[in-house]
Amino acid sequence: MPSLITVSGQKIELSKNKSYVLGRGQGCEVVVSDMACSRRHARITVGGEGRSALFIEDLGSRNGTYVNDARIWDRTAIKDGCLIRIGATIYMLMMDEQETPEELFDTGTVAIEKLSFGTDIDNEMLRVLRRDGAAPTNFAGKLETFSLIDVLQLLIHNQRSGTLHLSLKDGQGSIEVRQGEVYNASYQNLEGFQALVTMARETAGTFWLVEKAKPCAKMIREQSHHLLVELCKTLDEKVEPV
Repeated sequence: MPSLITVSGQKIELSKNKSYVLGRGQGCEVVVSDMACSRRHARITVGGEGRSALFIEDLGSRNGTYVNDARIWDRTAIKDGCLIRIGATIYMLMMDEQETPEELFDTGTVAIEKLSFGTDIDNEMLRVLRRDGAAPTNFAGKLETFSLIDVLQLLIHNQRSGTLHLSLKDGQGSIEVRQGEVYNASYQNLEGFQALVTMARETAGTFWLVEKAKPCAKMIREQSHHLLVELCKTLDEKVEPV
């Protein structure tokens, strides 16, 4: 019987001839507590023909569905050992019952740790960062891979401090974060929450964190968790029906 394994080691068994919707909506078969996850994010279908009959499809989610770090656009076959990412949540598909929980935990932890500190900075990324005048950083990436909601969740979870810079098609933006709390955001002529919403709607661009935190007034009053909830609600109003 195939199973989805979480980073904490929880096993979610998948029965044959059934489909499972993954999302943060309470009506989903697999409920995901992740603000970067859509209400109905993805569907896994299990056939009756063994390990070759498992498929995953994205359900028009805001932030996309990834299999082994590659975004999927069509119904895609999945197999033993695949890493499935929706939002900032990673599952591993397991078919072999002989694997130990410790091995599974190690595999998931490596993936999460890599994600928690941003993507690998390749030569193309270095050129972009140098062009935009960024300081050296170990947290940088592309919004095509990680949405701004993903990035904010990781900064909050890891209690990072600094200025998150964004290079978007219509200009430069910035978000001030202190010990995992979002203090302010600015983009074009916008400030605060409205600037966050506008930048979060962008699906292409570059982000990087400069960890030299200067004094900054707290213009955004909401605590981080409530801020993400409100941000997702605002984005959902435009993207997903209630």
